[in-house]
Amino acid sequence: FKSMLFEKEKSLKQTEVSSRLIEFTDFGIFSESLSDFDLSQPVTTIIDFSRGHGAHQNQSVRSSVASFLLRKLYQEMFSWEKDSTLKLAVLLDEAHLFKSDKTIPSLLREGRKFGLSVIQASQSLEDFSGESFQNQGLLMSFALGPKETQKSKAYLGVDKEKLSDLSPGEALLVMSTSSPAELVRVWSKD
Repeated sequence: FKSMLFEKEKSLKQTEVSSRLIEFTDFGIFSESLSDFDLSQPVTTIIDFSRGHGAHQNQSVRSSVASFLLRKLYQEMFSWEKDSTLKLAVLLDEAHLFKSDKTIPSLLREGRKFGLSVIQASQSLEDFSGESFQNQGLLMSFALGPKETQKSKAYLGVDKEKLSDLSPGEALLVMSTSSPAELVRVWSKD
């Protein structure tokens, strides 16, 4: 990507574009080829927006790169075969960074039929948009603080006492809006 950008600027005798876009290339997500997501081989790719230098410290750049990737994924998804086979799982940790991204509700709403799973994680219910809650297939919550438990009934359909009484490693799992929450043990001292 960098070399294509520099070559184009050289031919146009312009330099403003590369100086503005060079931060985006620091994440290492732009390759020299403009290929699509390759789902033919199982692979784990981690794009860590929390560490590094340069562009990684700029929140607007991080948000822009994340939005670019989510929109690219959304467009690509429609070329995949519609079946129940899991093709790609995306984990979005620190959900507050993506709360205003308009692509996430669409990925949640339409992704399952193409084999896309989107997992959002955060320490606060406020970090999720209402649309995200409506389109999640599964919700899991560990113990919440007093302020958060007030909202638990609306979002999770669970009384605040249930969430405040959870022990470390216990969580409430809600499989759908019509099923009751189930207590699960995620971690054990044994």
